[in-house]
Amino acid sequence: MNAVRADDLANVTVLRKLVGIAEMIHPESGSLVTNSTTHLNNDSQVNIQRALSFIKSNINQPLSLESVAKSVFLSPSYLSKAFKQKLGVNFINYVNSLKIALACEKLITTNAKISAIASQIGYSQTSYFTKIFKSYTGETPLLYRKTNASIDKIYTISRDLSWNSSDSVYDVSKRFFNRHNIPYYFHSVNGYPYISRIGDYTDSDDERGWIYTVDCNQPMAPAAEITVNKKSVIQWTYAASYIR
Repeated sequence: MNAVRADDLANVTVLRKLVGIAEMIHPESGSLVTNSTTHLNNDSQVNIQRALSFIKSNINQPLSLESVAKSVFLSPSYLSKAFKQKLGVNFINYVNSLKIALACEKLITTNAKISAIASQIGYSQTSYFTKIFKSYTGETPLLYRKTNASIDKIYTISRDLSWNSSDSVYDVSKRFFNRHNIPYYFHSVNGYPYISRIGDYTDSDDERGWIYTVDCNQPMAPAAEITVNKKSVIQWTYAASYIR
């Protein structure tokens, strides 16, 4: 038997590494494949950030777990587990919450047809969009537009890696306003901080003011009392007939 030269051994080592990389890549989809021994580690934070960036940049497109995973070179099972671990929310619920929140903005701030808005956020069928919208808001898109016609301004805060499950809506909102240099003012009401000004809009004597929703629903409690555990999106709207 011939002795293995040092150069041959080096080539074998390189070949093994290349083969190992090739085995990680699915030959058809190009997605990284993880096995049952894969453990979520600190890299999952980077991977989730990539996924979140992709979702936000493509929120106007149909987004499935498989399509997002493929786009950021992860396996669907890995992305699903990492989402729950790092964000504490289900992938599909997160994407739908963001889409419906965006639909709320468009219904309030534009005169676009319902069918056009559905298409703009990645729903090919208006009937299906209406079904999803109603499941999140309790209203059809048309009724939502009518009942919220008095809204003048809206801020949408989507969940990211800075959210902690123990954070309150107030905690997350403060960080968002500070990070984006949006002026705000709060004072104490019944021992809780109450936000009475955001940007150029301030509570007024004609009962116009700020209200907040979480995943498109309005809690009947102060923002400092509601945690963001398992929640995906916060919206602050300036309108009439607000609740303190």
